[in-house]
Amino acid sequence: MPVSKIAPFKPLTLSRRQLIGGATAFLAAPALLARPARAQGRPMHFLTWGGRFGAGVRAAFSDPFTAATGTPIEDITPFNYGRFVTAMQNNNPENFDLACCLDEVEPARAGAMGLLEPLDYSLIPHAPEALASARQEFGASPYVTT
Repeated sequence: MPVSKIAPFKPLTLSRRQLIGGATAFLAAPALLARPARAQGRPMHFLTWGGRFGAGVRAAFSDPFTAATGTPIEDITPFNYGRFVTAMQNNNPENFDLACCLDEVEPARAGAMGLLEPLDYSLIPHAPEALASARQEFGASPYVTT
């Protein structure tokens, strides 16, 4: 059986556009659930995507949040909308505090189902810096089509 060679890890590089897009998507994460996100003496559980995307989110947002607040964030991967909806419909037994949707449709659908509360952008630092069209009622869109 031939042995395949695994390519060495390459450092994650993001363009300014990718960083802004990711930041816009992540701005709303703490407010996405229908109950306020509170760690209450435990790590925050973040339903997110893994791989290089997850590593980028961790480096850009989760680790700085932990450094600033002392509250660790535990990634739960991979994100699955069905898993999220099922958990929310069953009183959130997995204790999701944060969720990262990669489009504007899933937060809108979950919000219409009563699974999310509307975002209060006045409580989200740097929200005014995001494109106005990316700030949706139940989430911040990771991209904007013109």
